[in-house]
Amino acid sequence: FKTLMKMGVLEDYMFTETKSTLLCHQIKQQVFDQVPYEKIDAYIQMFTRVQKFFKDTKTDNEVDALRTAFYLKVGTQITAEELERGSTHWKKEVLIKMIKEWDWPAFKVEQLNGYIGWQMMQKVALGNRVNKILMSSYKNISEKNSTLDPSESLITEKDTHLLGRKLFSFYRTAPNKVENLFALVDGKTAEEELTFLYEAGKTRDQRGEWYLVRGRTRSYIEQVDPDFIIKKSATLPFLIAFTAYNNLYNPKTNLLLRAEGSSIREDDLGHLLDQLSTFIAAVNIAAISNEDLMDDAQVRQLYLIIDFGNPPPMEVTMGNIRDCKTNDELNQFINKRLERIQSLSAIYMTTWGELFSKTYSGLNCMGRALSELSPQMVLKRMETPNFLKYYVPCGRKEILQIPWLGNYILRSLKIRSMAFTEQEAS
Repeated sequence: FKTLMKMGVLEDYMFTETKSTLLCHQIKQQVFDQVPYEKIDAYIQMFTRVQKFFKDTKTDNEVDALRTAFYLKVGTQITAEELERGSTHWKKEVLIKMIKEWDWPAFKVEQLNGYIGWQMMQKVALGNRVNKILMSSYKNISEKNSTLDPSESLITEKDTHLLGRKLFSFYRTAPNKVENLFALVDGKTAEEELTFLYEAGKTRDQRGEWYLVRGRTRSYIEQVDPDFIIKKSATLPFLIAFTAYNNLYNPKTNLLLRAEGSSIREDDLGHLLDQLSTFIAAVNIAAISNEDLMDDAQVRQLYLIIDFGNPPPMEVTMGNIRDCKTNDELNQFINKRLERIQSLSAIYMTTWGELFSKTYSGLNCMGRALSELSPQMVLKRMETPNFLKYYVPCGRKEILQIPWLGNYILRSLKIRSMAFTEQEAS
């Protein structure tokens, strides 16, 4: 909500005559004119300035979104009674005057007062309105800046590029990208109950789909209220990544998994959400450096769900890699087990703060996944603690450990990454 106003100020500066009327100059002049300090409110003056620009250049819907963002960002709530009778609190008096100028009815104000209790998708709908304005503002600023002489530009080309990268890392859509709803939502998003429901295709050729549903339900998807369907996806790992990334799950969330034949069982689902939530939370997206944003995106963290079937075959869990005496024995030991992988899901966070999830199935799915990922790998990142984690669904309360697997994956990624780097250099 604050970003919307900041972008509005930037747009106003770029598209109106502001050399002598920057906000700082405007406030300084009021001080020189001996305006009483209690009448100088920089935040209100910023909003008033942006609101005028919006009214002059944008739609009524965009103006309303700005006002809504301002009201929620300020955080001082006006009741219906106060709106009608007034208040002795100075902040509320200022807001009441503004709300009346906007012609907002009392029920709209009450609805915004209950924002923290809105359903997540209501918050997302408002976030999407703000998102569209932000992206439109960036486009206007970028296009305008490209037509100016560098000496006249208010923003350097580098800063424009950085601004775009930050916005696009949050809001752009891309294949296999997990949407970042917490970029759109303020407040707690964890659900008390969640259902992961698989709906088979109607015909043999039609693929089934996975649904993430608010609450616990044993109904078919056609019977579920559409407002309770949070997300649908072709794969369960994508929904798990989505749930963890958007903080829809916490240890108190009651989970229900409804699917037949899935290798991921309810105990696996809980383990995966616990691990992924911790794994993703380890990256502070707000602290991503400008250097990372200016560079090509690289894989910062990698989480793999390796499905050998449930339960995994005995030959996968038995045997000791240390018993291998030669390279042939070692390769035979590993390849024999890799051939039993039915599918592999790669969930990875990039240095731009984007999360991706892609599932590979069938023959050589491990090799195909590592080949696709290796060009985005950098040796120094692969050597950082907790770069890689993996999970093998087994349907048990205890987590299955396969000691050789993590080492094999890391070593393979390093070899492929170095080979790719040498190929690029040549």
